Amino acid sequence: MRILLVEDEPAVREELCELFELRGFAVRAVGDVRNAVRALQEGWWPCALLTDFNLPDGSGLDLIRTIRHSLHLGPEVAPALLMTGHTDLTEQVRLALAQEQVAMLTKPLDPTALLQMLSPAPFGTSP
Repeated sequence: MRILLVEDEPAVREELCELFELRGFAVRAVGDVRNAVRALQEGWWPCALLTDFNLPDGSGLDLIRTIRHSLHLGPEVAPALLMTGHTDLTEQVRLALAQEQVAMLTKPLDPTALLQMLSPAPFGTSP
């Protein structure tokens, strides 16, 4: 499985890359929305997406929305997960997450839970 990791903090990006690579995932890590879009345009899909919520050039939620509304990328990028270091999300953000049905993970991430969320469910089980 491939993962597109979008994280602007180099230390967090490096730690997550190491976690994924040790578990046999192919990882492409970028630091902003622009480079995430570029990776997808270059064919880095199908893949799972793990993106920070606040990025230097936009929102991880907006990135997910853009991907989901793309006819050719929407089905190829799943699951799509958000992460943040902030626990004080506004009600507007909470409503948007619920509407988009996007999971928000809080940093520091629980590696076991993260890997379970990224791994496809075995045949015959519900996600």
